[in-house]
Amino acid sequence: MTTPSQAILDYLPPAQPTEYDLELLSERMRWLRKRFIWLCAINILIELSFFLTFGRDAAPRIAQSLEILNVCIQLGGYLAALVYAIRARPNLAALLKLGLYITAILPSLSILFSRANISLDRTSWDFMDASSPSGLAWAVMSPTGIFLFFFIACVFIPWTVREALVPAAVIVLVNAAVVLADLLFTIHRTDQRLLALFCLGISFLSVVPGLLICWWRFSRFRKRFRLTYESTGYRKLQVELAGARRVHESSLPAQNLLTTGPVRLAYVYEPMRQIGGDILFVHPADDPVAPVLSVLLVDVNGHGFGAALMANRVIGEIQRLFAENSDASPDQVLVALNRYVRLTMARNAVFATALCLRFDTRTGTLQHANGGHPPAFLRRSDGTIVRLEPDTYLLGVVDGPDYCPACQSTPFHPGDALLAYTDGATEARDLAGEMITIGGLHERLQQLGSHPDRWPQSLLHQITSHRRGPAEDDTLLAAIYRV
Repeated sequence: MTTPSQAILDYLPPAQPTEYDLELLSERMRWLRKRFIWLCAINILIELSFFLTFGRDAAPRIAQSLEILNVCIQLGGYLAALVYAIRARPNLAALLKLGLYITAILPSLSILFSRANISLDRTSWDFMDASSPSGLAWAVMSPTGIFLFFFIACVFIPWTVREALVPAAVIVLVNAAVVLADLLFTIHRTDQRLLALFCLGISFLSVVPGLLICWWRFSRFRKRFRLTYESTGYRKLQVELAGARRVHESSLPAQNLLTTGPVRLAYVYEPMRQIGGDILFVHPADDPVAPVLSVLLVDVNGHGFGAALMANRVIGEIQRLFAENSDASPDQVLVALNRYVRLTMARNAVFATALCLRFDTRTGTLQHANGGHPPAFLRRSDGTIVRLEPDTYLLGVVDGPDYCPACQSTPFHPGDALLAYTDGATEARDLAGEMITIGGLHERLQQLGSHPDRWPQSLLHQITSHRRGPAEDDTLLAAIYRV
């Protein structure tokens, strides 16, 4: 299992970055650029202050010239990097390369100049016995110099540990080369050699505090960025889902659409999440007193956004079907929808159940065809209840002659009412895991009064009370009744 430190150490932008990766890199680039400018400015002030405060007028001329050259190189390098970062606004890769330059090349040059300066002006470096070789003086002071070079850089530049290892390796290897050369040519006593080797080992460890700073800060940055990104993304998703829900619900019939004609409709819809895959379609949608009315209930398998996308595709196909043939019988509608789902959605394991109803007030009949949908309940005016059972497969499972729904007909007179629903109504579970079941919904329907316009809301209230928790499926309840 990868530890957090390994994840930070091994972090590299993927070959095909996600939106999260791109946002992370963009935010990090802004952060790195700002901190890079600060590092350049601080180092310019440090170099100037150090030179003006500790400049040695009594030093030999060649030592003074060498020191002035070192300061000019350092100031020029930091100033050029500062101007480039401000004016060119480089990308992340360019900033990291520039960071390597000012945190590895410039300190390495400073190491070489400082070592030469000690040899040319040994008396000015009087923290050790003047008789000690200049190479030993540098070996003793090098861990402190490396620590300051690298630690200051790590405080300002938000590297990953991997990125910080590159300048750290350059600095310690250049210093190691200088110390090893001194061991060969300037340090001859055994005790002095052992001290130089000890200080050389310490110089390798002097970069560890800077690496720890990089690890700690970058891990905090990623955690903070992830929290901000996910919070922002969640809020954006909620806004988008609210918009998608409005689009999906706009395809449902208006609640006041069928409240005045001979056949009337009342329904409730409760998606499992903000948006679902249940469909209720009425045709014609603009004529509440039409003598012939077609109603479809479709339940696309799955939940949430994916199911809603597929449901909207099915809605478009239903609208096309009725636009081309407004008198299509229920079995013709199911055959056409099955063909559509089979060709366009089944390859992605997306299927659907469908109940197609056609009410004709001229003949007082109800035609129906059921493709794998839960049975509808037809309650007669005398209180008897008839189940309209499914008579073929759900949509998309088979095709051609294997899919042959039967169009059945039954009387539908004033006082009769039909309850149709999706499986979210019957599969709601209580705390013990018991479902309402089709039989349970049948029993609850028997106990309702003779006001079918109130059935959907009353049954939804009973379903909500039964499950005592969040919905596990989309729930659609529709009552179609004759007056």
